[in-house]
Amino acid sequence: GGAHVPLGRQASVVIKKLDALHGADDEGTATLVILRHGMSVWNRESRFTGWEDVPLAQEGKLDARRAGRLCRMAGLHFDVALTSVLERAVHTTHIISD
Repeated sequence: GGAHVPLGRQASVVIKKLDALHGADDEGTATLVILRHGMSVWNRESRFTGWEDVPLAQEGKLDARRAGRLCRMAGLHFDVALTSVLERAVHTTHIISD
């Protein structure tokens, strides 16, 4: 099973345990964390962003900080982080990893 932790209007963390190998024990288990960026300045204005490279709004930065705290409280550490090239996604990733 996994846990969905709501973080605000635009961001959420989904934590899911995945068996690295079929039938693997706890040492063969990885954790996948999927995070959507926080609210952008256009989201706040109810504008569709699509691939437009708009920055995070203050609310989005706060959502990312909250997500980072929750991840640390859950004992998560990250070996790899993948993100799109959009500023709001990259900024969210940097905030969470701080």
